[in-house]
Amino acid sequence: MNQPNPFTLSFGKEPKEYIRRTAEYHEIIGDFEKENPASCVYIITGVRGSGKTVLLSSLYKYFDEAEKCIAVDLNTNTNMLEDLAAALYDKAPIKHRFLKGEFSFSFSGLSISLKGENPVTSISQLLEKMLTALKAKGMKVIVTVDDVDTGTQMKAFVKEFQSLFRKDLPILLVVTGLFSTVGTLEKQEGLTFLQRGKRLYLGPLNIRYIASSYKDIFRLDDGKALQLALLTKGYAFGYQALGYLLFEKGASQVDEDILRNYDYYLEEYVYRRVYNDLPEKEKAILRAMAFQGITTNKGLVEARVITNNEIKRYKDKLTKKGICATPNRGEIVIILPRFAEYIRFVESVY
Repeated sequence: MNQPNPFTLSFGKEPKEYIRRTAEYHEIIGDFEKENPASCVYIITGVRGSGKTVLLSSLYKYFDEAEKCIAVDLNTNTNMLEDLAAALYDKAPIKHRFLKGEFSFSFSGLSISLKGENPVTSISQLLEKMLTALKAKGMKVIVTVDDVDTGTQMKAFVKEFQSLFRKDLPILLVVTGLFSTVGTLEKQEGLTFLQRGKRLYLGPLNIRYIASSYKDIFRLDDGKALQLALLTKGYAFGYQALGYLLFEKGASQVDEDILRNYDYYLEEYVYRRVYNDLPEKEKAILRAMAFQGITTNKGLVEARVITNNEIKRYKDKLTKKGICATPNRGEIVIILPRFAEYIRFVESVY
């Protein structure tokens, strides 16, 4: 095929062909556009490769182009508070209010002069003045942060964000992160207010949407398109990886070579890190499911992998991490495509 591949293996990059997380996208936009949003913080979580960054990028683009909104994307590896102030100074329609005055504030090579009776002696005061000016103009600031961590910069930003919001200033936040990282962050002293943020767990994409996409691109009938879609189990990266391989080979069905490369991409890009990051107890549960085909609570208990008292807690963790699902009462299944095959391989080899 002479046309560029519409699928991508790059995380965070919005591919030409992708399936939008419509429900989550419109939920956040609809809430943040209200005069009084129900939540000031949205936390998007899910397994690696579930589409968190692509969704965040779509939200940033929307708010960046929306009237009465200023979108600011922050990086946890830099001074987030100074970056926020610099972005507001550069993007907000209030710069003229800071161009003359009786005192100045400098940081990161940027010097801002402010008018007022009391000097600005901290970044916190500067942000408060900026947001107060924006509030008077009926504007909101939407901050996006991808792949949150538990470092010093993130902690400082969250504390400052809480303080600004408590003062009824127009600042809102959308972050992405792994379930375990977000859980650790919100338990830190002074950051527990994050627990009141709205959590959005990104599960599998709609299989019918994936089948429809494959059908249109590869010109397949409904049955063959559905077979391909089922091989992804709705996993966003699986949908991209399989589509990428098929397109590169000019194929419309999966042969041994494509399946081998599909497994390779899943392992190299996602599964190795996902599996290695799991606590041993969760690995033991997944090994029992992969090697013995166990799909019930009773089966896991009888296999002496876990006790009745532990089952609910660990099922909840594996579900929220995006690795498993509980389709029916008393059941648990792996929802990542060919993850059971990966576990059997890696445990047999190593």
